[in-house]
Amino acid sequence: MINSYAIHGKGSDAVQRFEFMLNQRIAPNEVSFVSVLTACGHAGLVKEGCKYFRLMKQVYGIKPGVEHFSCMVDLFGQAGCMSEVWKVLLSSCLVHKNVKMARHVSEKLLELQPSEHSPYILLSNTCSDNENWHEASKLRGLMQERKVTKLPGQSYLVEE
Repeated sequence: MINSYAIHGKGSDAVQRFEFMLNQRIAPNEVSFVSVLTACGHAGLVKEGCKYFRLMKQVYGIKPGVEHFSCMVDLFGQAGCMSEVWKVLLSSCLVHKNVKMARHVSEKLLELQPSEHSPYILLSNTCSDNENWHEASKLRGLMQERKVTKLPGQSYLVEE
C-alpha cells in the first residue's frame, strides 16, 4: 500500500501509512523503507526521508542497499541539494568498499565544497581501513594545507 501511494504521487499518504505501521509496532523491512524513501523523494519530504534513512539503520539495523542509496540520491536531487547527492554517493561507495569510485566522488565533493571536512575524513578513514597509510596521511595534510578543520565531537560513521 505504501509503495502504491509512493508511485502514484501521494507521498504524504505513504508517509502516514508508514507511520501508522510503526505505531502498530509492525517492523518495517528493506522493501518498506525503499517505498517510504521513494515517497519522500517524490513528495519533496527531505527531512522525513533523512529521518527514515537513519531509523532504518539505527533502530531496525537494516544495512542500506543500493536501492536505499538510490532513493536518497533521488530525494536530494529532486530538492536541488546537489552536494548532499555527492555525499550519499560517497557513503554508498564506502559501504560497498569501492575505494576507486570513492576517490572520484571525493574529488567532485572537494571541487564543490573545498572547505567541507567530511569528504576528507571519510576518504582518509577508508584509506586507513585499507591500510593505505600514505594516502590517508596525504589527505590529512591537504586538510591542514587548506585550513579545513573538523569540529571536535563530530564523528562520521559509515555503517556496514
